[in-house]
Amino acid sequence: MKAINTLILHLILLVLTAYLSSCSSGQKAFEQGNYYDAVLKAVSRLRANTDQEKAQEALQNAYPLAIKSLEEAIQNTQMGNELFKWDKVVSYYNQINYLYQQIQSSPGALKVIPNPFNPVNELLNARQNAAMEYFKAAENAIASGNREGARQAYRYFLKTKEFNAQFRDIDQKIRDAKDQGTLRVMIEPIPNPNNSREISAGFLQQKLLNYIHTNSIHEFVKFYSPVEANNTPYPMDHVLRMQFADLKLSEANHYERVEDISKDSVQVGTVKVGEEEKPIFETVKAKLKTLRKEIQTSGILQVEVLDPIRQELIYHQDFQNQSIWSSEWGICEGDKRALTNAQLQLIQKKEEPSPRPQKLFEDFSQVVFQQLTPWLSNYYRNL
Repeated sequence: MKAINTLILHLILLVLTAYLSSCSSGQKAFEQGNYYDAVLKAVSRLRANTDQEKAQEALQNAYPLAIKSLEEAIQNTQMGNELFKWDKVVSYYNQINYLYQQIQSSPGALKVIPNPFNPVNELLNARQNAAMEYFKAAENAIASGNREGARQAYRYFLKTKEFNAQFRDIDQKIRDAKDQGTLRVMIEPIPNPNNSREISAGFLQQKLLNYIHTNSIHEFVKFYSPVEANNTPYPMDHVLRMQFADLKLSEANHYERVEDISKDSVQVGTVKVGEEEKPIFETVKAKLKTLRKEIQTSGILQVEVLDPIRQELIYHQDFQNQSIWSSEWGICEGDKRALTNAQLQLIQKKEEPSPRPQKLFEDFSQVVFQQLTPWLSNYYRNL
């Protein structure tokens, strides 16, 4: 019985080995009609073993069929009316070229296919045709005279350069299409809230400008400060206008909370019992007074998107929020040993002086900024 089991195991291993060998040699892919993959698998196997018979056979049979199927696909594509058909033709020739490179780099494969087809001339011609068809499409798109057409032309000009980097004036064409497709937005200076002399909105203005200059919101949207807008030859398409309304800084509000605190089993001393000192444990008590001072800042940032040419309002959004500055400290009456570590830290603190109005406004601006930037990104990302 043991001998039979061993024989069965050997047979299974032989069948499995043969199956795996056929798969890795490319024979399985060939039988399934996937001649391209069959060639690649056979070449890979011949790199490891130049005399692998199954791989040689698979390569010998699959390579002519792989080339034939790709050439038929090329011919059918060229005869069709598909948009950007030469792009597709290039991809087919790239596959033929990849087979050529793989065989050339495998001595075992070169024994089987000593003269693989090198499509260098055909590929160059196809790339030239692909570049020309994208160039013509770009010219047609930009002739529409609108921003979306210019953006499409920009993408087509990039494809033109991808297929032929030396195409006439292509870099200038790309720049021109990018310029024509770009939406330009000037951010007006934010006026001081309530015409205040104590509070300047410059903090939020600069923070916003830093954000838009360090974050790519949209490939075809460019933001300008007033100075930058004056120094560019291009007209502005949008003006972003912001102002604070109903800004309020409250008086300092004081709050007080008193707690009775106790802690059991606190060693308060020792007592001598005979020759031995023993600890004395008692419950200790304290009264903790927590004091808090708060100043609330609230207001609305009104945002308008304007068309400077038509002098029309395009969009309006109000951002309402508030921020609270606070100072907290504590006073302990009684045994401090009853306090937790956090309570001990609290009683070490002192009342902080109230911040200047500008500092309160900057804290409030931080909250508004967290609302404003996601809106700004979403709004202009969809234009």
